[in-house]
Amino acid sequence: MPQFLFPALAIGLFLLFSSGTAHATDPNIIVFLADDMGMGDTSVYQDWTSNKDNRQLHTPNMERIANMGVRFMDAHSPHSRCSTSRYALLTGRYCWRTSLKYWVLFGVQCDPLIEQSRPTIASLLRRNGYQTGMVGKWHLGLGYRKKDGSPAKGWADADLTKPLADGPTDHGFDFFYGISRSHPTSGPSGKNPNGPEQQRGPGWIHNRRIVGATGNGKELDGSYVLEGIGPALHAKSFQFLRSATASKKPFFLYFASPANHTPHTPCR
Repeated sequence: MPQFLFPALAIGLFLLFSSGTAHATDPNIIVFLADDMGMGDTSVYQDWTSNKDNRQLHTPNMERIANMGVRFMDAHSPHSRCSTSRYALLTGRYCWRTSLKYWVLFGVQCDPLIEQSRPTIASLLRRNGYQTGMVGKWHLGLGYRKKDGSPAKGWADADLTKPLADGPTDHGFDFFYGISRSHPTSGPSGKNPNGPEQQRGPGWIHNRRIVGATGNGKELDGSYVLEGIGPALHAKSFQFLRSATASKKPFFLYFASPANHTPHTPCR
């Protein structure tokens, strides 16, 4: 729920790096971003929403984190949509300063929203000695390449066996493992998430590479299974945390879960 965390995070980053250098005591930072989640969807705010127990989703781990920290009772998201709110979270800018202005990026053929020269939370932290990682849903556009390696105009002429021309690792993240956008619509059409379109798209992305891409790379890799997305992202988060801890450097992890966005596909 970054809409509750970002103001404090922004102030903290300013104070932390006002000297321009990082120190051994710099705190590790983890930002959790839930998708399509309201304050009534967690029991952390049950005393505020007055939800009855038999209708409340109980989230004891979130309660534990809240009890160790601060709850914000008057905070606001920059936007109610995926792409624009993510842009604001990472750049600290108004969401309407993007080329998109409003709404969300549809499909996978959209141009990246964050300019190459635009600072982000991740680039600021990396510049100050942090190891930076992102796991989960990007939804800020990807730059593809053609078969000859030159930049592609969009999905139609993209060869996904080639490294991405623009993605999370171009905006301050040392490590990325995740998906391009909402998990039911990784292909060029999301009108029927259970139809043939689900068989096409980038699927899993690791840094600049599409996992398991073959041919023109547009067929989903067999490891991309909706019910397995949550556990896979959790595993990659722990992988980054173990690596970052071993490096003895302070770390920043941005975990952008595709949950609670439809379809609801809990692991079995």
